Amino acid sequence: MTMVPDDTAAQAATSNSVSRDFGRGRQLSQELLILWFELVNVAFIILAASLAYEFRHDTLVPPSAYLLPILLGALAFAGAARALRVYHVRNLQSGRNGAARLFGAWVIAWSIVLVACVISKTAEGYSRIWLVLWLMLGLGLLALARAALHTRLSGPGAAERLRERVIVIASLQRHRTLEPLLAPFNLHLVETFPVEPGNGADLASAVARVRSLCAEQSIDRVLLAPALDDEEQMEAFTEATRFLPLEVAILPPNTTLKRASVLHDLPVVEVVACTSLTANDRLLKRVFDLVVGACLLVGLMPLMLLIALAVKLDSPGPVLFPQSRGGMGSAHFTMLKFRSMRWADCRAGTVKAAQRDDPRVTRVGRLLRRTSLDELPQLVNVLRGEMSLVGPRPHAVEHDAAFSEAVREYMVRHRVKPGMTGLAQISGARGGVETPEGLRRRIDLDLWYIDHWSLWLDLMILVRTLFHLVGRSVY
Repeated sequence: MTMVPDDTAAQAATSNSVSRDFGRGRQLSQELLILWFELVNVAFIILAASLAYEFRHDTLVPPSAYLLPILLGALAFAGAARALRVYHVRNLQSGRNGAARLFGAWVIAWSIVLVACVISKTAEGYSRIWLVLWLMLGLGLLALARAALHTRLSGPGAAERLRERVIVIASLQRHRTLEPLLAPFNLHLVETFPVEPGNGADLASAVARVRSLCAEQSIDRVLLAPALDDEEQMEAFTEATRFLPLEVAILPPNTTLKRASVLHDLPVVEVVACTSLTANDRLLKRVFDLVVGACLLVGLMPLMLLIALAVKLDSPGPVLFPQSRGGMGSAHFTMLKFRSMRWADCRAGTVKAAQRDDPRVTRVGRLLRRTSLDELPQLVNVLRGEMSLVGPRPHAVEHDAAFSEAVREYMVRHRVKPGMTGLAQISGARGGVETPEGLRRRIDLDLWYIDHWSLWLDLMILVRTLFHLVGRSVY
């Protein structure tokens, strides 16, 4: 059996760019917006302390003795805000309830500072006027931050980006009543698929349609609503969806959903499939990608300009070669590379794998492919949020289907963003996949990376990538 290589030159497939762009923006908006609001709030608490000291003592910088209560106030506020779920999506979108929680968190934090000063018998060392001004100015600045957030969420499509996009696969008797029950949970129901009991064809068709929707647009989660008293249907639902490229969860009975409608989180009976990366992990990884990716792009820009000039002088055609790849959730995106083949061959209608000593590869392209320098434009994909610096390498869209049939767990790779480099690439699984065993090993390495992700692991893979840039298996 001959497998196509991971690195192929093919025609860029055209898909639903509007859906992809919306999905990419929505994926980034929620986590980054929440981080921005949290950091701004903490910064405003510290600023309020400085302004209060300025009003009382005509200097903006408090003495060192004031730093401890200011730091305690900022940390206490951050903790109280988390405890009161200030940054939950529903509270961010609500008016009075969200504002009350925000102000309540600051009042609690300020009270903690006051009590700590009294207990430690240091209250006499701080101006009472300063403490009161700090409380009032903190409330005022938090109100400004809240107003700015409201303005941000009032923009076209902004609130929609904060809604979780879900697909529901339900038993025939439950699907008609689910939509009103799910309405309080800030969900956008992309589509609902009813499945008759014992109808395997219905279920297979629904799962196939879910895969197609994942490729066309951004989907967050698949919700299963089988008849909970039908063990056979529940088992069929879970087995059919266990290896989808996104989180899959089973909904509780409709009566439970009714009682839970006053809560903030959607209750689930069981999580069938999910990624090991938490929301905080994904946010940390994204910030790391933005900071390191931007530094690499700026630092490598002179080299990239020289490569672009060399590609242009070596053969006619554009410098960059775009190719459609499967990203997070299996959504398609356009991956950028420096063109390494003759443009006439790049525009061929079928995906033809690159071969050793392939005559289509240009002189400059051969060097770029051997050293992986043709991948540098993917730093742009990283900054756009379509890729990560480290993760499973994306394959051509045409090959995803073939590989997922060969190895059932293949689509689990798509529960995280694809990377410019990955654990497989530094473990000898770089280049073409020519045997089923080679494909199996690469997928096992990718899945191990997903299950054991840490920022330290990403750093280690990036460093080791420098020593694996030249490979004999790459052509």
